[in-house]
Amino acid sequence: SPKLLMAGGVLTWSMLTIATPSAAYHGTPFLLAARMGVGAAEAVVVPTVQTFVARWVPRQNRSTALSLLSSCFSIGTITALLVAPRVVDRFGWPAVFVAFGSTGAAWVGAWML
Repeated sequence: SPKLLMAGGVLTWSMLTIATPSAAYHGTPFLLAARMGVGAAEAVVVPTVQTFVARWVPRQNRSTALSLLSSCFSIGTITALLVAPRVVDRFGWPAVFVAFGSTGAAWVGAWML
């Protein structure tokens, strides 16, 4: 189901994000593998979101819904770029990966309710 596909993608990228500092400490190949895994897991989002819109949003509102969702992706990126330096300054660079990965994992828990 698209819901499980989305949950699996977000959970996978969240866990790999949390594992990124450990992977970095183990060496470049591990870091690259973790980050490529994040990218592969993120790849499920856009097609799955489009499936949700096609199923749940009336035809005449679909372009608006997709525009809003695309804007939210950008807002999330901008928010991360604003928050990350503060987290790094206060807790160190690994903390930003743990914080963002944990946020994604918590989202999956809420999504599956």
